Amino acid sequence: MNYIMDSVRSVSYAIASPKYIVFILIFAYMIYRKNLKNVRVQRMLFGRTVNMLPILVISQLFFGIIAGVIASVLLYILKVNFYQESYIEIIFLISLILMILKPKYVCFAYSGAILGGVSIVYNLMIKENLIDKGNDLFYIPIGNLLILVGVIHLIEGLLVAIDGSRGSIPVFTRIDGEIRGGFAFNRVWILPMSIVLFQSVENPFSSIAISHIPAWILATGAMAGFEIFYGAVGYKAVTFTKSKISKVLISGSLISSYGVIMILLGVFSRGNLIMETCFLVLMPLLHEGMLYLDKEIEERGEAKFVSNDEGIKVLEVGVDSLAYEMGIKSGDTLIEINDKRIQSIEDITESLNSISNFTEVTVKAVKGELKKISCSRENNKKPIGLVLVPKDIRREKVVPLDGDKFKNILERAKKKYK
Repeated sequence: MNYIMDSVRSVSYAIASPKYIVFILIFAYMIYRKNLKNVRVQRMLFGRTVNMLPILVISQLFFGIIAGVIASVLLYILKVNFYQESYIEIIFLISLILMILKPKYVCFAYSGAILGGVSIVYNLMIKENLIDKGNDLFYIPIGNLLILVGVIHLIEGLLVAIDGSRGSIPVFTRIDGEIRGGFAFNRVWILPMSIVLFQSVENPFSSIAISHIPAWILATGAMAGFEIFYGAVGYKAVTFTKSKISKVLISGSLISSYGVIMILLGVFSRGNLIMETCFLVLMPLLHEGMLYLDKEIEERGEAKFVSNDEGIKVLEVGVDSLAYEMGIKSGDTLIEINDKRIQSIEDITESLNSISNFTEVTVKAVKGELKKISCSRENNKKPIGLVLVPKDIRREKVVPLDGDKFKNILERAKKKYK
């Protein structure tokens, strides 16, 4: 329990310290701008905001901070530590460089493999007297590096499963002449983590003291303290074959499973250079395999949101809307409105406009059962709140991108669909 409290205290310091508060505020502004686009899309689709903008921002900060605490505790329990001269923080810089070169590789699996590879080569050159030892620059325990990457992915998977679907927006694609509905996900979380660093007597650094020093640190006879690092993990995906919840649960479980594997490999190989080197090479390869498996699961699935001759498929239902009150759910199929067969979205619009007070809808639920649901529209000012999958899209309704700004694209879309 003392170890846990030390980790929590160190992360709390990272949040309360003025220099870190500035960093958090900058990050909060960045995700505010990102979420603002999603909120604008939701407002256009549903007539009102589905996810409150402050909630989207606060949830990303909150879950990220909690995840950082959990990651710090796990790293402490697993005895993950690095030397002051190892410059383990370079892993975050490498991630940023990779993000600029190719966003796909903004992942600690790739930056960790690069940093670990440099460390191994550097130390082999020292061993062969090709270079002077100097200090312990880039001396990184590879086993601990594997565990660090594993813990980050374990936590990332949990974040995706718990918070990955929040702020998702409906999207459409045309495949084999068929219009399919789906969801796009784009979430980022900041992780304030504390890692045990051993410091040299000649060059001590300012770190957070460990109040309850465990035996494995005492046995080294070296000074140690917590050092704070900030990392960021994200989730960006699109699905046309899964519900929102199913997609994030599948992706989250795959990411966490990869994390567990890397933790086990790190613990098993710690101290054995040959095994550490093999597993370091394996780390990005396994990550690519995990991404490939996620892609295969998506591509082999059947399209979930497609309208057909039976009726019009519901892609999304806005919270606090008329459709939500009626009990219509994502994945349902609208078959009839007041005994009038539905063959297109235009049929739904005409039926609703011609009805003054009472509406009865025949719906085929996701599980296949038919049900009739009704509601009174008298004095009900709530929007219908449905995003439906069209059978076809007329060319005059298409909004060209033309490389324009997001705000201008939304304005043109509003004019098209008035």
